[in-house]
Amino acid sequence: MQHRTKMKAMGSLLAVTALLLTGCSSSEDSAESTTTNSFPADSTMAKIAAKGKLVVGTAYDTPLFSVKNPTTGEIEGFDAAFSRLVAEKLTGSADNIEWVETASENRMPFLENGKVDIVIKTFTITAERDERIDFAGPYYLVGQDMMVRADYTKVTKVEDLNDPSIKVCDGVGTVTSENIRKSAPDANITEVEDTNLCVEGVKDGRFDVYVDDDAYMGGVVALTPDEIKLVGAPFTKEGLGWGIANNDPVFQAWLNELLQTAIDDGTWVKFYDASIGSVLGTKPQIPTVGMIP
Repeated sequence: MQHRTKMKAMGSLLAVTALLLTGCSSSEDSAESTTTNSFPADSTMAKIAAKGKLVVGTAYDTPLFSVKNPTTGEIEGFDAAFSRLVAEKLTGSADNIEWVETASENRMPFLENGKVDIVIKTFTITAERDERIDFAGPYYLVGQDMMVRADYTKVTKVEDLNDPSIKVCDGVGTVTSENIRKSAPDANITEVEDTNLCVEGVKDGRFDVYVDDDAYMGGVVALTPDEIKLVGAPFTKEGLGWGIANNDPVFQAWLNELLQTAIDDGTWVKFYDASIGSVLGTKPQIPTVGMIP
C-alpha cells in the first residue's frame, strides 16, 4: 500500500509537537498541564480543553476494542482506553468524554459535520478516506481474515472465495469487499450495516464466511469457539488510525506525539494486555507512528 501524502507529512509534524505537548509522558501525569493555556490559541486542542470534554465516535459492539458493558454502561476495550487517555491529556480527566455510537457508514460524516471531535473505532487508513479526513496513527496493525463455522472446511484461503456458491458477508462502508475482489473477483458478497448479522449468519448458515479484521473477529470467536473459528489466513496488512477532521495538522501532530509517547513508555502494551492480548494471547505488533503498511 502506498503511503499517502498527508501521512508522509506526519513525520515532520512530530517535531512541531514537542512545543505543543506538555506533560504527556504517561497516562498518570498531572492534570495541571492540560489547561487551555497549554495549547496554541484556536487549535483543536485548546477548543476541546475549553469546552471541558472530548466527543468520541466509537462502536459499542466491537469485542476487545470498544464494547458497552451491559451492567455498568461503560465503554470498555483497547479503543476505549486510548479515548480516555486523549480526554485526560486534553481536559484533565479521563472521565470528560461524551461517547457517540458510530458505525462504519457514518464515521466520516460525523467528522465532516463536527458531530464528534475524533473517531477511535477500528478505522482502517486508506488513500480515499485520507482525502476527506485526517488520520493520526496508525495505532494498531491488522490483517483481514475469514470467520467460518467450526466444522466448515471449504475455505482455507481468500482465493477460495472466488466460488459464487460460497456466501460471503461483510460490512457496509468498509474496504473489505474491495480487498476480497483483488484475489476473488467473482466472490458472492453481501454487505450489511450491522456486522453482528454476519456473525449470526455464519452460525445459522445464511452465510458461509464473514470477512473482517482478525483482531476484532478473534474476540468474537473467543465468545463461542465451539460454533465459529478463524481460518487463520490473513490476506492484508493494514493500519488502523484515529480519524479527525480534514486539514488539521496541529491536532494530528499532537495526537501522534501522544501515541508515540504511549508506545515508548509502555502504556500501549498495558492497554493491549488488558484487552486484546488478554483474549488472543498473541504478541502485539506495535505500529510505527506515521508509517502505513
